[in-house]
Amino acid sequence: MGSGSATDLLPLDLLSRVLPVSGRARDGIRMVQSRGARGFQFSGSPQLFSFPASQLFINCNFFPAEFSIVVTLKIPQMAPEKSEYIFTLLEGDSDEPLLGLRLSQNKFHFLQKGHGSRKRITFKAVGLDDNRWHTVVLAVTGCYTILTVDCGTPLELELEIPFPDNLDTTGSTFFIASRRRWNGLFSGLIRQLVLLPGSDATSQICPSSEPRLSALSVPQALLHLPIKPSSTDLPLHPYEAEVRVTAGMSPPCGHSEEGHLWFNTLKRGLFLCDGIVWLTMLQVKEKLDYVEDHQDLFTNSETFDIEVFHIPSVGLFMATANRDSNLGSGIYKWTDGRFERYQNISTYDAQAWQYFTVGKKVCVDYQQNVILLLYNLLPLDLLSRVLPVSGRARDGIRMVQSRGARGFQFSGSPQLFSFPASQLFINCNFFPAEFSIVVTLKIPQMAPEKSEYIFTLLEGDSDEPLLGLRLSQNKFHFLQKGHGSRKRITFKAVGLDDNRWHTVVLAVTGCYTILTVDCGTPLELVFERSFPDDLDTTGSTFFIASRRRWNGLFSGLMRQLVLLPGSDATSQICPSSEPQLSALSVPPALLHLPIKPSSTDLPLHPYEAEVRVTAGMSPPCGHSEEGHLWFNTLKRGLFLCDGIVWLTMLQVKEKLDYVEDHQDLFTNSETFDIEVFHIPSVGLFMATANRDSNLGSGIYKWTDGRFERYQNISTYDAQAWQYFTVGKKKFLVVANCRSKDAGNQEQSVIYKWSSRKLKFIHYQTLITHSARDWEAFSIQDETFLAVANHRQGGRNHNIDSVIYKWNPVAQFFEVNQTIPTTGAYDWEFFTIGPYYFLAVANTFNGRSTVIDSTIYIWLGGMFQPYQSITTFGAIDWEMFQIENRVFLAVANSQMLTEEGKILYSINSTIYELSMTSQTFIKFQEIETNSALDWEYFTVGDDKFLVVANSYDGNSYSLNSVIYRWQGYEGFIPVHRLSTNGCRDWEYFNTTDGSYLIYSSARAALSKVLKLRTI
Repeated sequence: MGSGSATDLLPLDLLSRVLPVSGRARDGIRMVQSRGARGFQFSGSPQLFSFPASQLFINCNFFPAEFSIVVTLKIPQMAPEKSEYIFTLLEGDSDEPLLGLRLSQNKFHFLQKGHGSRKRITFKAVGLDDNRWHTVVLAVTGCYTILTVDCGTPLELELEIPFPDNLDTTGSTFFIASRRRWNGLFSGLIRQLVLLPGSDATSQICPSSEPRLSALSVPQALLHLPIKPSSTDLPLHPYEAEVRVTAGMSPPCGHSEEGHLWFNTLKRGLFLCDGIVWLTMLQVKEKLDYVEDHQDLFTNSETFDIEVFHIPSVGLFMATANRDSNLGSGIYKWTDGRFERYQNISTYDAQAWQYFTVGKKVCVDYQQNVILLLYNLLPLDLLSRVLPVSGRARDGIRMVQSRGARGFQFSGSPQLFSFPASQLFINCNFFPAEFSIVVTLKIPQMAPEKSEYIFTLLEGDSDEPLLGLRLSQNKFHFLQKGHGSRKRITFKAVGLDDNRWHTVVLAVTGCYTILTVDCGTPLELVFERSFPDDLDTTGSTFFIASRRRWNGLFSGLMRQLVLLPGSDATSQICPSSEPQLSALSVPPALLHLPIKPSSTDLPLHPYEAEVRVTAGMSPPCGHSEEGHLWFNTLKRGLFLCDGIVWLTMLQVKEKLDYVEDHQDLFTNSETFDIEVFHIPSVGLFMATANRDSNLGSGIYKWTDGRFERYQNISTYDAQAWQYFTVGKKKFLVVANCRSKDAGNQEQSVIYKWSSRKLKFIHYQTLITHSARDWEAFSIQDETFLAVANHRQGGRNHNIDSVIYKWNPVAQFFEVNQTIPTTGAYDWEFFTIGPYYFLAVANTFNGRSTVIDSTIYIWLGGMFQPYQSITTFGAIDWEMFQIENRVFLAVANSQMLTEEGKILYSINSTIYELSMTSQTFIKFQEIETNSALDWEYFTVGDDKFLVVANSYDGNSYSLNSVIYRWQGYEGFIPVHRLSTNGCRDWEYFNTTDGSYLIYSSARAALSKVLKLRTI
């Protein structure tokens, strides 16, 4: 072998050399889980899975004279004439291997070149092509070649001449799973392929508790996925697994199914087979969450009883027992999610209904002859004749979902998929003289020499077809017998073997044979003699996907195979919105699984689909992936591709469990407002609006799970911050309540983020009057800023608030509109459909807090009054939306009447937009204590509101409350949080979880609280 380094004696992993890196997918290679282990399947160009031998043999170009090769593989039963390559080492551009491993039916071949000749060493009766995992060690030492399968008894062959010690690999190339050509591409799965120079690897991997999966060097991506994956123990590489989909019926789970997934649509669960039992990976247990109003049902009169019942094949009904004898009682049917009136029955002060059955009502149509005559001209579904019944599985046939549709794949004995022609031709044994055949199929690219059968009709025990359809590379063949001879009619350049779905119609009428692919332009061939009208099918047999023999077994997927006597089916299925999947008669088991399966609409047959398993990384979802499943181990969800986006089929949603103290944040002084914002590529920040003008206000950055001080900005009795962007510019504006120097004009300031200094710097100053809030918003690509001016001087609360607009030329904000307000404290901008709204919280008019706050609507390029609502010292508006319902919550701080009476414990109100009156109407009142802020947030599917309770007339140390949405019940209290002079709440998310932070207007201390979920 020559000299070399010590590493030359280490295992050389050939398989890893052709794998994608960093968990990325690559065309032509798929990671597939099957029978408890994962392996790679190759379907792309052989050039993709090759590498120069010089990558392995760095110090010496000679192949080692003594070595062993370890391969773990899984391959279905092979046809007698078929052979496939595990790997080859080819010299230059030659197709003749210097070295290689090849498989054929029940045989294992070692190919080598040496001493001027090429040899093929064959081990017989090895039984590797049984669709199970096997680990094979081929050891070469001197004149001996030894094969060990699954750590069993070695098979030894002795040759006259030892393996050469001068096999030069200069300029040669390793091809994994092929011999450079498509023909012979390995169709199974490969789990490991390792070259071990200098020794027999058997001693290193045997004995083994799992001899079929004995490992010397398995690529990292193929190692087992943890049964219960955690966020710190997830697969680095996406992979594909076999998943069974059933409506409750449990598939088998044994050693050969280890690692398989099972999606139970009835129990809404995803399960993993551990080789013994199905373990729960993901299951959504139904729990009553809340009750919500769904339908107002107006009945004939007062109703004393309701009876809900289901009539099979008709629907769900309800009968009402009504008082009024003149109007009678009603029967309603459930239609499109609502009860609709279906029938009226005369009743007399009805008190109750009861639905019941007595036996079964059986209907028999007496026009049997007419039915039979019509049946003979109806489509004859050949494919359904060989399918398992009652949803049971059958060896050799699998239902597989691929590229948005399901089809059957055949791999068993051809005898399993045959039936006598007499089942179809009952009254007449002659094949129809005019007919069409519709087939929908999907098949990968075929090798030039290969041909496969879609179906054949064989006479007696003969292999010669009376009729049949056959595919070869880019060709479609119609086989027939008639007028004493056999014919093969060939349509060329049809392009069916491209691994996509196609629907083909072959129509035969007289002398014409017409082929239509995907509702395209028909291809027509004319012959001298017409199709025979005396083709006798007596004693003949239909073979689906074969010609009785293993050789030529159809390897793709078949979705429909229909014989239509008497007419051309093209007019019945074309034109079509999906011409590649045009349907004449598709077996019911192959029809689409509902996106959200219900208990009354579940698949009757179990099937297999393609599923991707990743740790958060979303696979592509387009038309070709329609119907694929994706299991996201990070989000604990199962998703279905609808051809555009991933739809949630099953997901365990987070639910708020409790709230815990996370951080005490000491601020410059009392804090009136908090603004949390994110600057892309920089991080998460928070700005505090602090009272003390000498100390200013702080900006904090989220670092290692806590807020740390980042920057200090001079402010003057700051009341609020607002972060916003204009194009790529990032701004932060403060509402200053006081002037810098006594007697001077109050000014609020806009700061701009400097990407060079990584700080906010002064940008623009605006004159304001005791400003309490800023609201930034965009309308039709224009940016606006609204300031809430609270008071001018010491007593004048009836002043204008101002809306500024960004001037893109001057690059500054300019006055756009002034709006009269009364002690304004807050602006809230929101949109409903195409409409823009701005709500102001008016607090005090100089005498009373019982005043109107106003909602404005954008019309004619300005805001105009839309609705006024009486509020009580309103401090904050919070708009939120639950499904298609729009709400506005107001925080009422105090009721001060003109007589001087003050109340702090008053109701704050939630309003809902009425689509009927197109106004906000009262939805719910919640008792609060001088409420200063509402914050809406969600956790999983749950919706919450938290209120800032600040003062009850006696104390500032109060509970602020989190309320949970309960549908029909509205918001109910679920958590009470101890606060001191609570002024503001903010909700935010990080990679570590969800948080709430509140500010105190009584102390220089704000608190960060973590939301613990289950």
